[in-house]
Amino acid sequence: MADYIVYSIDVEYEDHAYGRVETRTETFTGGPGEVPTDMYKEIEQWRYDNGYVLKTELIPSNFTAVQTSE
Repeated sequence: MADYIVYSIDVEYEDHAYGRVETRTETFTGGPGEVPTDMYKEIEQWRYDNGYVLKTELIPSNFTAVQTSE
């Protein structure tokens, strides 16, 4: 049985759809062995693809670490 750390972050963002601005939150969870910096690209691509404006700063201290095991 292997123990590992899983990082997650709640990203607050603005959705400018349908002529109005709504603030929403999306949770991203990394896989086994991923560190916060590994997740930056995935989150940035999600933001870019959807045209969102991020309100949460993507820095390691904003991620939550949880120890899990298989």
